[in-house]
Amino acid sequence: MKKRKISKAEKTFYAIALGFIVIGLVLAIFGIIGDHLNVPAADNWIISVEDALMTGLKIPFDLRVWGTIFLFVGVTIGLIDLLKYAKKEDVEADKALRRAQRLGQ
Repeated sequence: MKKRKISKAEKTFYAIALGFIVIGLVLAIFGIIGDHLNVPAADNWIISVEDALMTGLKIPFDLRVWGTIFLFVGVTIGLIDLLKYAKKEDVEADKALRRAQRLGQ
């Protein structure tokens, strides 16, 4: 099997998906740490940031929910990219196979 060259667009989409996944993991981890941090609520900067985010956006999602949303978006982008370029590679392989069979007969 020959090695295929990865296009710049495919690399870009993978990088965007990876960025969403990393942001989602960081948000989810900070949400878990903020809930279980053993300090008074007034000194817990993670919870205060979470509360400011909830009041600022007027959406009642904590950091774990935002992390899950970002993870889902990143995985979805990566999966769509993977499926798109896998199908493109399959079509090209089928074309080459048909061409080889036509020329071989």
